Amino acid sequence: MNLDELIRYTFLDLAFLILLVSLAIRIGLFFYSFIKSAAEKDRPLKYLLAALSRLFFPLYGSVSKRPVYTILRYLFHICLIVVPIWYSGHIILWQAYGIDWEWTALPDEWIDALTLIGLGFALCFFVRRIVINDIRTCSTKSDYVLIVVTALPFLTGYALSQGSAEGIPFLDTHMEAIHILTAEAMLVMAAFLFLKVKIKADRCVGCISCTLMCPTDAVVPEEIAKQRTIHYMQCLCIYCANCIRTCPEDAVQMSHELGVLRFFKMISKRSLICVELAACDCCGRFFAPISQLEKLQKTYPGNHINICTICRKRNSARKILKWE
Repeated sequence: MNLDELIRYTFLDLAFLILLVSLAIRIGLFFYSFIKSAAEKDRPLKYLLAALSRLFFPLYGSVSKRPVYTILRYLFHICLIVVPIWYSGHIILWQAYGIDWEWTALPDEWIDALTLIGLGFALCFFVRRIVINDIRTCSTKSDYVLIVVTALPFLTGYALSQGSAEGIPFLDTHMEAIHILTAEAMLVMAAFLFLKVKIKADRCVGCISCTLMCPTDAVVPEEIAKQRTIHYMQCLCIYCANCIRTCPEDAVQMSHELGVLRFFKMISKRSLICVELAACDCCGRFFAPISQLEKLQKTYPGNHINICTICRKRNSARKILKWE
């Protein structure tokens, strides 16, 4: 077997196998974890079906807060899906690969336009991470690698279809192999790509509104002594972005993460943030995050902020009885 056959068949088989195994494990873990959680909370089957339907519209919850960015991401991913599947050259390769399905290809002019649009989006996302300070400070090397690896198959494919590499040493004779290799790299990368929830510690006040709106209990609170911790379970997340929409402090965000080890930690809970709770001035019970009370104190000054709801009701009842 020569190098060309190795790239065209063996590596491609391996890339698809890794991707399919990854998808099967993710789907299996989601069903197992979600059904277990639904059984514990006595949720009906239709709740599971409703949650699954939202997987086809990821990040829809963030449209109200980040409409332009969310729409651009949708358009970018549409380009990522349409170009490989409906390009006539790819359809011929799929059939040569042994897939007997046949479907109508889009005009090459459309495919070229979608490819350029997709590359334009990739360039915008890359520059955005460099130019905008808030995004740059929280970006990692894998964020830039993700954009580059995603764009390379489209860049090399466009150069191959347009003959842009003709006359360039090495690229002239190896562009097709490079295009296939970059596509295989993207498939393998997709197998270990995760969209995870993050909480900015400098903005979060621990109000747990994000956990109340999570439809699958991927984000859950836990209170031990005077600390409240918000946990996140990757395998339960359907990327609906309800947590982003409902957060009053704009502290929640979603970002991509590349990692082989993360794949094996999908079913484990990960701590997103931990805040300290304040004690009630009357009964001493820990009832609310200190950071949240400090913010409320600025808007509603007074000693009543440091009193829990139970004691407030008791104090109100005493006042009513005394007045009567």
